[in-house]
Amino acid sequence: MSTRCQVQVFEYDGSENPINTLYHHFDGYPAYMIPKIFEAYSYGDQDPKNYREYNFLKSRAGKIASLLCWADPGRIEPENQHVLYGDIHYYYRLYFRELPQNQKPIWEIEIFKRTWNDFDHSWSIDQIRKHLNSRTEKMLTNITIEDFSLIQERMPIEELVQKYI
Repeated sequence: MSTRCQVQVFEYDGSENPINTLYHHFDGYPAYMIPKIFEAYSYGDQDPKNYREYNFLKSRAGKIASLLCWADPGRIEPENQHVLYGDIHYYYRLYFRELPQNQKPIWEIEIFKRTWNDFDHSWSIDQIRKHLNSRTEKMLTNITIEDFSLIQERMPIEELVQKYI
């Protein structure tokens, strides 16, 4: 089974409404996603001539979504709605803030892991089947943040990438 995830892009001001939502088809675990998000964040850093232009790209929600798609083509795509899908294992919140001209924008990430409530090994075969059927049904519906547990509090991407390299 693929480890799917979604990334939602939020303004730094703490708004609870995402600006962009992206769906990642597989390899959605933090050890893969955090370096990819960092790669998008680092786009253009090696080109000092265009530092301001690249930083501008990293402080606009639509551009951030484009950079994330660029960093992992074929695996991540923008969504036209902001619902969380029932088949995802991880959920990332990316908060961004633009800073004055010559400073790098801030991207901070929160990581959530799906709470599956797996079965008890003492259950009978019928109990396990019933549980798996309800789990499959839940995977086919949209879910809420209550279906996740926070595994990483909000942290700047430069610090977070150190944990996952």
